This record gives sequence, structure tokens and C-alpha cells, in this order.
Amino acid sequence: MIGKLSFLEARGRINVQFFMKILVLIVCAVAFEIFTSGVFLSPRNITLLLRQTAINGVLAAGMVFVIVSGNIDLSIGSGVALAGAVLAILQAWHGWSTASAVLLVMGLGLLMGIFNGFWVIKGVPAFVVTLGSMLLLRGLALIVTKGISIAPLNVSTKMIGQGFISRIPSMIILIAIFISYAILWVFKKNTKKKTPGRKQSLAGIVLPGIFVLGMIYVVYGYKGIPIPVVIMALVIIIMWFVGQHTVFGRYVYAIGGNAEASELSGINVKRTTFIVFVIMGVLTALGGILLSARIDGAMPTMGYFMELDAIAAAFIGGCSMTGGVGTVLGALFGALFMATLDNGMSLMNISSFIQYVVKGIIIILAVFSDISARGKG
Repeated sequence: MIGKLSFLEARGRINVQFFMKILVLIVCAVAFEIFTSGVFLSPRNITLLLRQTAINGVLAAGMVFVIVSGNIDLSIGSGVALAGAVLAILQAWHGWSTASAVLLVMGLGLLMGIFNGFWVIKGVPAFVVTLGSMLLLRGLALIVTKGISIAPLNVSTKMIGQGFISRIPSMIILIAIFISYAILWVFKKNTKKKTPGRKQSLAGIVLPGIFVLGMIYVVYGYKGIPIPVVIMALVIIIMWFVGQHTVFGRYVYAIGGNAEASELSGINVKRTTFIVFVIMGVLTALGGILLSARIDGAMPTMGYFMELDAIAAAFIGGCSMTGGVGTVLGALFGALFMATLDNGMSLMNISSFIQYVVKGIIIILAVFSDISARGKG
């Protein structure tokens, strides 16, 4: 399972591939640090990088479920635009409070998911349904905004996308998380029948410790933990738990592996698929809220290519085009990888046209890597 430290063991092809992806990420980070004269790994830039990762991380968490179930959703970029536009309209034009506006926008996301899920379970291919939704939702975003930018948002709403947990509380949170992890790790280690080797034992506690120390350096060096990162972390934890430790999650993986066999075994394939798209719709609305809050308003053109970023993050993280394979934690890594490339190339003043080329190549290589691995398996 990608989410565990056991991926460091060279005992399976997929684990080795993921380990190599981590090495590539490290090499990219070091290269960007050199080419930007020390700017890339500064606490300020790492904080902004994590905040940049948050929106795609939320969307990729939902996209994993969609892809694992054997489907695709091309509408989330347009859905983000419509959700963000509605949030801005409610506040800038009608004076709604943060709580009421956010609640209504999340309800809109629920409706978007229901719309897509309804047509998919009626037999229309997900590619066609969400392609149509992509155009439909983009058109609605243009209509409701009248083609103009809308601003500003309430101060409390802006905090959702721009706020921070201050330095000291952030450090306390990180230390508490590490202590909790260490206690759980020791408990699991002591309950295992076979004692793991020394190297594996050290890796299980040292690597998270190094990560936490690095994060403490980052949060203390700038403003603390960005609130969008906290929201993303909560979404990732919930989606990871649902995917790995619930009956619904097992159903999703089973359907992606073999829908017909799942139907014969008693799984309600239509209902499960419908719920997957509903979840994706809600997370799309959340992505729209985060984006609109970050830019303090909304533009009818925002959200373009976000569906491709989410799909790329899922594939880079280990999802298979054929369904049945992939994890939320892997998608989080993919989102971080994509944000690293965006951030690093922007700091190097590389044109957006070239950035599109690089992203396209990465998506192709990610899918090719999956096909090659299964061909050799």
C-alpha cells in the first residue's frame, strides 16, 4: 500500500516505482534550489508551495475514487469556476455570511455530483457525461458572472484561502502529531508477531521525524501552517480512511477491478458509482471555495485545466487507467509533484507555454509507466 512506509522496501515493482518517483521529486527540488539561488527551499516558498498544493490535493483525492472505480471526471475545472463564482456573487453582490455562502456552495457541489452520477448510472459513459458537464458548468459560470470578475469576499472567507495558524500553535500541532504517530508505531511494532529488521525499524520512526523537523523549520521560518493545507490534510485523512478501512472503499476498488464480477458478488455497482461522483462534486465545490478565497474573488475563466492537474496527480501517484488501483496518499504525492514543477518553473521564469508541454509529457509518462508495469507483471 502506497500510504505506508513499507514502500521503501524493494519487494514489489509498484513500490520500487513509487520510490523512484520520490527520488525524482528530490532531484527536482535540489535542481530548482540551485537554479533559483536558494529561493525554492526557503520557508516562505515552501509554505506557498504547500498552499498551492492544497486545491489540487483536494480535487485529486476525489479523482482517485473516480479513476479507481473505472471512470473519469472532466468537469471539475468548470465546477470549480462555478462554485467560486457563486460564492463571490453571494458575498460581493448579496452580502451573505461566510457560513451560509459556503453551505450553499457545498450544496451546489452536491448537485453537480448528483447530475454526473445520475447520467453515468443510466449507462452514458463517464467521459461523455463529464465532457458535457464541463461545457455546461463553464457556460453557467460565464452566465452568472456576466463575464466579469467579482470581488471582494468577506474577511472571514478570505481566511479560508489565505489564513495561517500562527507559528507556535503550528509547531505544537506538528509535535503532537509526531508523538501520536510514534506511540501508535510502537504499539503496532510490539503487537506484531515478527519483529522487523533494524533498518526498517529505524526508517519507520526516523523518516517521519525528519519530515516533522523539516516542517517545523518551514512553519517557524514564515507564518505557520496555511489554513488551506489544514483543510487538505483533513480531506486526505477522511478519504484515505474511507478508501482503506470501509466497506464502501472496498466496493470502489472491487468495481474498478471487475464491475461484472462485483455485480454478481452482490455489490450495488450503480449506487457505489453514484456516490463516488457525488463525493467528487462536493470536493469540487470545496476546491472552488479554496480558490476563490485565495484570490479574494472569482473570475469566469478560473479553474481551466484543473481537471487535468487532478488527473495527472492521480496517475503520478499510482492510479491505473484500467481502474482498481490507486491511493489517496499517492495522489497527494502527485499533487505535490505537480505543484513543485509549477512553482519551480515559475521561479525560473519559464514560460507557461513550456510548462504546459512539461505537464503533457509527465501525464504521458505516468500512464506509460503504469502500462509498462502491468505488461511486465
